[in-house]
Amino acid sequence: MKRTSAKAFLSAVATQKSHLQEDLNVADEQEQLPVESNDNYLKTTELNLVLDGFELERDNGPVSPVDNDYEIKYISASNSDQDYDVLISDTEIVENSKNFEIIDLDENALVSSFTPSSDNVLSAREITFYGLKRDQTIVIHGQYSFKVLTGSASLYGTLQLPSADFQNVFAPSTHPFPVIKAAASILQTPSESVVKRITELLPPDFAGSYTSLLNYPTILALRSLKTGLEPINPVKFNFKIQHVSSYEVLYRAPQPVSVLQTTDEWDTAINEVVRASSPRQVTVICGSKSAGKSTFARLLLNAMISSTKDAVAFFDLDPGQPEFGPPGVLSLNVLASPVFGPPYSHGALASSVKALHFGFTTPRDAPEAYILLIRSLMEYYVMELSGTPMIVNTTGWTKGYGVELLGEILKIVHATDTVYIGTSLNHPDLDTNLELGPLLQKSSTVVREISPATTANARQSAADARMTQMLSYFYSRDRDEWDFDTPLTHTRPYVVPYTQELILEILAGDGVADEHILAVLNGTVVGLSVVAGKLPVRVTQGMALATRTASVPEAEISCLGLAIVRAVDRTAQTLHILTPVPVDIIRAHIFAGKQILLTRGRLELPLAAAWPGDQLGVCGRPWKDVPYLSMDSATDGERGDKLGQQSLRVRRNVMRRGQQLRA
Repeated sequence: MKRTSAKAFLSAVATQKSHLQEDLNVADEQEQLPVESNDNYLKTTELNLVLDGFELERDNGPVSPVDNDYEIKYISASNSDQDYDVLISDTEIVENSKNFEIIDLDENALVSSFTPSSDNVLSAREITFYGLKRDQTIVIHGQYSFKVLTGSASLYGTLQLPSADFQNVFAPSTHPFPVIKAAASILQTPSESVVKRITELLPPDFAGSYTSLLNYPTILALRSLKTGLEPINPVKFNFKIQHVSSYEVLYRAPQPVSVLQTTDEWDTAINEVVRASSPRQVTVICGSKSAGKSTFARLLLNAMISSTKDAVAFFDLDPGQPEFGPPGVLSLNVLASPVFGPPYSHGALASSVKALHFGFTTPRDAPEAYILLIRSLMEYYVMELSGTPMIVNTTGWTKGYGVELLGEILKIVHATDTVYIGTSLNHPDLDTNLELGPLLQKSSTVVREISPATTANARQSAADARMTQMLSYFYSRDRDEWDFDTPLTHTRPYVVPYTQELILEILAGDGVADEHILAVLNGTVVGLSVVAGKLPVRVTQGMALATRTASVPEAEISCLGLAIVRAVDRTAQTLHILTPVPVDIIRAHIFAGKQILLTRGRLELPLAAAWPGDQLGVCGRPWKDVPYLSMDSATDGERGDKLGQQSLRVRRNVMRRGQQLRA
């Protein structure tokens, strides 16, 4: 078997995508269909694509005006020319300080050990420079781009050295704020390269104003980062901010601030795994819920990339709170650069090389299908990425049947290392299954036990985190780019005929009559996949319904992402689809002869995606004419639910454990 490096594989994938686009252009010329850029395509009011009976068009119906509540409230610091005095303490004032993101320090708790002054801070319009001494820290809230100009600094498990590129950091209030810590201790004589890095970023009228910064061993450059993600997490802290940019430095805070801090135990475990890193290393992260598995996996990923200077694979097996994709999707990702932010800042499958739609947020609902998808993704890893170290992120199900699933995962991925986060396996508490300790101790992996995270990270419940990640996904437009100005209810959908060219599938939908299939799909979140081969189907009422069983391999299926079935037009036999997947990618797969598969599981559509906030109704319709949603406050019983309001969930996976794991 021919082995290639992860970077070479990523290059090959990029080349393949390029060839797909070339084939698309050739096919367009042959069919005499105009090919437009993605931007122009989306802006066109009426769009059609016809290929072998498959039609894809944009609905050109009326679109309601955008709700003003979605207006982005952030403004750039560079838009203001006003000078501000900066309060450093009760008695000390720094003069001539422009465009500082400063908080009133009166009777507040210390957050950053760095203290700003006219010598160590230079604000030059769009960019602010900071000079730090060894071990000084800066905690920042918001979105920003930064780079090290001289010296070094640690951030999110990485050691940042002088670089030519800015790196984007997302530090919202929903997660502990990352800490930038200066690591350089020796003040070097300023070289021409350091001076050049600074002067290249300075406006002409600031020439010569940087000399005091050269007295510090570490110099950072920060600038505002506007991505459109700001409205998803409005600022919740009541800081006394003089003016607002996309970020604010937290010197002191009027209330406790959650800061990302790792213990010596965590640092030791990360360092041991990194030192033991090899091409065949597979590290599984496991533990109970809210133990900090995702945070640890992110820190370990960044440390491995920073140390090896090579790509690392990330096997995302948590369908409820995935790291690199939307909920309900299992993915295999390859990353060559660190990630600085929570999952919803990079959860659009941009780094995915293979993904499969699971359709549920927990393996409890379909454990057999869950294991089959893992096997399929692992086969792809062995064929295409063998020799690339891999991190495996698992669910928090460590009790009962979850222990057996974890044992099966350890075998499938051929784990070499296991990091368990939780209470001691020798003295388990009530939240840890007694079978977990023996399982890990009998495994052939190197097991490392560490305590759960001490930093409070539960600013969001699991359900809220899924909703945030789902909204971030559907409002994403490109890497590090979102559009919350236009609600999904005001977005023009694609109109897709549900003919035999489009395959429909209902997961866990036993007993749904054919005449109700479209009603079951309407207003739901579905998986958008492509099928390279031929999937077993049966045709009924003009629809092609997948008839595959759990034993059908997934090797020829690849999930592109999620979509919302906004409406069903039975007369025209079409579905109205909303999806952030670029239309050029969908068209390229169609031209390559692949079929489109829409799979409906049990993923919930966030209320914010269906209702832009108008108290009178939705898109100009009064509430009495709006399907699926109601503002009626009439309730039955003490639960506060209307009779029949809750969806009926049927568990069909209650069988012998041996049967559930049988391939």
